[in-house]
This record gives sequence, C-alpha cells and structure tokens, in this order.
Amino acid sequence: MSRRDDELILFFYGEHEAPAEIERELAADPDLARRYQALRRELSGLDALPAAEPRPGLEGRMWARVAPELATNGGDLVRQEVIFGKKYPLESYKVALELDFGVIYERASKYSGDLAPLARTAFTVVFRPNIVF
Repeated sequence: MSRRDDELILFFYGEHEAPAEIERELAADPDLARRYQALRRELSGLDALPAAEPRPGLEGRMWARVAPELATNGGDLVRQEVIFGKKYPLESYKVALELDFGVIYERASKYSGDLAPLARTAFTVVFRPNIVF
C-alpha cells in the first residue's frame, strides 16, 4: 500500500484533510480514479464483514496480566503520556510538517530493586517537530 492509497482510504472514510483536492485529482487522473474504485470495492467488502469477537475469557486473561502490576504500585499511576499533534501537508514537496506537543509523567515507583533509590518522579514537556515523507 502506498502513501497515496492511505490518502484515498482517508478520503473514502471522510477523514482526509483536503477532500476537495482529492476530488479534483480523481476527476483529472483516470488511473487514480480506477485505483480509488478498486479500494472502494475492497473497503466496502471489509466493512460488510461482521466484527470479530474476542475469544472467551479475554477479560480474565488481561486482568491476570495487569493485576500484578497494579498490586506492585498500589494502583497508582506510574506513567502517563499525553501528546497532541498536527500535520501540515506541503503537497508541492510531497512531505508534511508535523508538530507534537505534550507531557509525560513518570512516577519514581516505576522502578524497584537497585534502581529504586536512584529514581525520581519526572514531569517532561515534549515539543517534537518532524518531517513526514
């Protein structure tokens, strides 16, 4: 799947940032229009399938994995990451500028054993510029 297919899929589901631009390109490029029609057929077929049901006992198996971690930390929040981002497409260069901003909270109790005395609670501000090709 190409980056272009990703854009056509977003367009199909109504999630593309510039739907008018995609509509213009589909009208002007017959090959792209054929590719979009093929993707529409595939996606419509997938959407028609029933949703997969989890195997019986999934919730119990998940809690069995999580419970020891919660017991270790008394149920306290150990790490939380909240990041917000925005992409700014530059179509003429075929790239997008991406800017993320957020915070990461890590509690000292995340460490045990020899590392525990060295650990500190940390609050980190994240500013992350990126170029997406």
